[in-house]
Amino acid sequence: MSFLKSSKIVYEDLSGFAGLTDLLSNNESSVYPLVAPMQEGENFITYHIRFVVVESKNNLKGFEVVIRSFSANYDDCCAIADSVVEALKESKTSYSQAGGESVQTDEGWLFIEQKFGLKIN
Repeated sequence: MSFLKSSKIVYEDLSGFAGLTDLLSNNESSVYPLVAPMQEGENFITYHIRFVVVESKNNLKGFEVVIRSFSANYDDCCAIADSVVEALKESKTSYSQAGGESVQTDEGWLFIEQKFGLKIN
């Protein structure tokens, strides 16, 4: 699987889940790879992909997906992050949770960064 294909899968899984997009400022248009534009509303998501190889006798390969749920309000960040989990659970693709943390930027934005494993078939 390529970076392009895995990115499209993640985008479709996030932007296609109404329980998540209903919480975002511009619905499915508030899901972005890497960076959101400056004019984006208060609630949005960014994601990026990283190729990983796990050293083992099988040399397992996969992608790490990092998703950041942004908002000016902590409770909204949590609700968006919880909906991210639900969106990925509904996917036909196999994701595994790999941790997360809440962060405040110097500009005062709040986001929750979540990491997921994406298996390559």
